[in-house]
Amino acid sequence: MKSIKRKYHFFRSYHADPPWDTNVSPPELINFLTYRLPGRALDIGCGTGTNLICLAEHGWQAEGIDYIREAVRKARRKLQDKKLVLSVYYGDFLTSTRLQGYYDLILDIGCYHSLPDEDKRSYEKKITNLLARQGYLLMHGYLKSDSPRRGITQKDIELLSTRFRMDFAERGTGLHERPSIWMLFRRE
Repeated sequence: MKSIKRKYHFFRSYHADPPWDTNVSPPELINFLTYRLPGRALDIGCGTGTNLICLAEHGWQAEGIDYIREAVRKARRKLQDKKLVLSVYYGDFLTSTRLQGYYDLILDIGCYHSLPDEDKRSYEKKITNLLARQGYLLMHGYLKSDSPRRGITQKDIELLSTRFRMDFAERGTGLHERPSIWMLFRRE
């Protein structure tokens, strides 16, 4: 029932202007792209495609996936307006079979933190299967607090760190001053 409510929340948000969709790529992504050679990238929960455009403008071959159909439509429209030919898939990252091969960068801004624990473990396995050797996982999410809202826990960070080498973690605040974290992992 909670997953249906969560999906409905996102569905409604994309029929308006979601507060998280600023149409500006975050400086953490720009900084990463500035100092890395381009490769193949996947944006999980790509929303309206802002970061896909940024990736492509930095020379990356990028793909995106989102489970809200309206977000995918908007992303495809933005890409078409920029005359970029990138694949944007409608579907659930955890169950999608469309994602093939290895990615040099997997970007997740706001998906992992919203998953229940059992789905986080499936997510971690899927990332491991899709991330190229020496590939990066750049992730932003909200930290778990005392509220009933989901978030990234210390245990999650430790489990991710057993699969990948953490290059950096930077805590901050996101929407509504909620504690958040940026993390960069590398598959060795």
